[in-house]
Amino acid sequence: MHTPAPRSSRQSAFTLIELLVVIVIIAILATAAFPIYGIIKDKANSSNSRTNLRSIGQALALYQGQNNLAYPAIQGNAAIPELDNWVSELVIALNPELTIEELISEKPTDIFVSQGLRWKSGGGFYDEEELLNTYAATDALAGLDENGIPDPELKRRVATIEQPAETIILVEAKQASNNPFCEAWLDWDTASTDFGRSAEDTQSIDLRYSEEVNVLFADGRCISMDAETLAKVEEWNWSGNRYPKDYR
Repeated sequence: MHTPAPRSSRQSAFTLIELLVVIVIIAILATAAFPIYGIIKDKANSSNSRTNLRSIGQALALYQGQNNLAYPAIQGNAAIPELDNWVSELVIALNPELTIEELISEKPTDIFVSQGLRWKSGGGFYDEEELLNTYAATDALAGLDENGIPDPELKRRVATIEQPAETIILVEAKQASNNPFCEAWLDWDTASTDFGRSAEDTQSIDLRYSEEVNVLFADGRCISMDAETLAKVEEWNWSGNRYPKDYR
């Protein structure tokens, strides 16, 4: 009669050393993958922000087409409290089926908010749905007074922007204090101090996505700019007027 050989006492399982090796390998892979995940997430959020800006550009085109070819004033007595006037005017234009009372209650500002932001509140951080606006207007969206000086309480006529394809009208901006919105308007003197700086050093412009900022041009075009590209922006690109004949 054949007697089966005794089974080895060694079980087919991982030893402690093998488990430690596997854990170390997983930890190394996770460490390497985390920055890549962050970059991918930033790119996705940046793409979403550009989509928002294009939608805002379309809303601005709709608005000026119905308002004597003028953009809404940046600041003033907004119909929807807590919103900057230009945001309030566009929210009203985009939601003709809602009453002012409903708009005041609901504040549908989704397209005015970038994804992935961690803005401070009085007790921690705002939830994304609590944010109201993350884009600031440039001098090009401010009306011009009789001396040609930008005034955020005046409407800017579209015809006064000399080179729409070269003129920035909206830019991603940093949180204003601990509020759920950014500054309504970044004039040239304020904005230009951030040009060429790293994301950590900017005060108003938000190089939020992998050291890039999204901007909207007057012709509806939207692009991302890194610090080096932003540093090349000239005052006329920010104001929309007084372009030199040889500016290119």
